[in-house]
Amino acid sequence: MIRFIRINSTFAVHGNSKASTKAQHAYDIINTKTNKVIKTGISGGQIKNGKSVRAETQVKKWNKESGDGTYKSEITHHEPAGEGSRTRILDYEKERANKYRDQLDPEKHKRP
Repeated sequence: MIRFIRINSTFAVHGNSKASTKAQHAYDIINTKTNKVIKTGISGGQIKNGKSVRAETQVKKWNKESGDGTYKSEITHHEPAGEGSRTRILDYEKERANKYRDQLDPEKHKRP
């Protein structure tokens, strides 16, 4: 099912839809004490200072909860805007999650 959102009386494809053509990126969140990838993720959101805004929001929250700088993020892949970009990044995320499945923290990494 393709999801649409309304923008100024017109409809656009939702950014999380497989039909989205927005640029996408993938990121890992790493436990700096163990150097293990505890979460992989994707976003079509902003990148600031070379960091995923989505990933950094999670990192800041988890570092605040832990009381130290246990977590950091890294962008692992960029998918340029265009037809099929969301599908390609979803495939990349699945491959990455499978690669690090034994390291992922089930409390922080939900899917795939």
